[in-house]
Amino acid sequence: MPRSKVWDVIICGAGIGGAIAAEVLAAKGFTTLLLEKHTIPRYKVCGGAVSQEFVDRFKLPDDIIARHVEYLVLHHIDHQVFEKKGRGACIWRANLDAFFTKNAVTAGATLKENSQVIAAHLDDDTYHVHTPNNRFRARTLIAADGVSSTILRCFGWNRFTSDDVAHTITHEIELGETTIARRFGDQHLHLYFGHRVSQMGYGWVFPKRKTVSVGWGCRLSLIRNITKSFTSFLDLLSEELEGGKLVRKAAHLIPAALRRRFGVGGLLAVGDAAGLVDPISGKGITYAATSGRLAAKVMIQALETETIPDAAAVYQSLLEKSLLNGLKSKKTIQTDIYRTEENIHRFLQLWLDNRATVIASSLW
Repeated sequence: MPRSKVWDVIICGAGIGGAIAAEVLAAKGFTTLLLEKHTIPRYKVCGGAVSQEFVDRFKLPDDIIARHVEYLVLHHIDHQVFEKKGRGACIWRANLDAFFTKNAVTAGATLKENSQVIAAHLDDDTYHVHTPNNRFRARTLIAADGVSSTILRCFGWNRFTSDDVAHTITHEIELGETTIARRFGDQHLHLYFGHRVSQMGYGWVFPKRKTVSVGWGCRLSLIRNITKSFTSFLDLLSEELEGGKLVRKAAHLIPAALRRRFGVGGLLAVGDAAGLVDPISGKGITYAATSGRLAAKVMIQALETETIPDAAAVYQSLLEKSLLNGLKSKKTIQTDIYRTEENIHRFLQLWLDNRATVIASSLW
């Protein structure tokens, strides 16, 4: 029996980071295999808020934007409200991920859906990736398969601890466009802070067209009764959500801490798999996109120059220059922000006139 093809790169996970990496690599002519355990499009637990900068940078089409955003509104449970302008959009992750995946396929990547990775190993400088029905080989490998990354566990990387992840719950509630505009504003995102909401985290309402994504998150190690906590948050919004129809509910883990490393040799981790999520806000879309592009850039250089063993070190350096300093600064103040109601108030007040990175690096 002939041996299977050796791809230049296998990317596990067709989320934002994986799909963008696949597009960049395929566009440069490298044989690129994108493995996805579901069928695209598929529902993804996520508020789906992105900045206008992100919309413009990736030329997102209007037909995947569920609602344009002009204002961010942060609520404290003592009824104080902090509001500022912030242009962006709310998007269903199913549509956003499908958009990036289509771009990857158009660029020449091969997509294999319903292909969940169950095992992987390195043998004779070749990565072997197993799904229930197939085995694939590649010169390099990108782990884009989320917070519980199977790929990384296959290569001996530890799981995130309960102190390093947040547990989130989301209800998608249909209210209708008119009701949403009347109760939440036509172009507003809402976040809710305070220990009655979450000991270390917050709740949110992100409106789409006819539906609002109502979510809640907290550091996993601090949760005592997740159902009670989420129900308590919903009770705070009982009037705003009255008459709404629950169309979907889901739970999800997101990282709240960086990995100690982001690659080994020709194996690189992007997005949630690498812990590249804002430890204060939980935002991950932009970090996934940026890390996907950086990983692809590194792989292109490594494949062209036959320096694959050096890929992880180069990737680490690029992350340090672009992302890691800001994320590390935010992580240092994460616990202190949520330690008391007074500290939460102080952060929200600073947030009115400053970016969180500036708060973390010089104001806190």
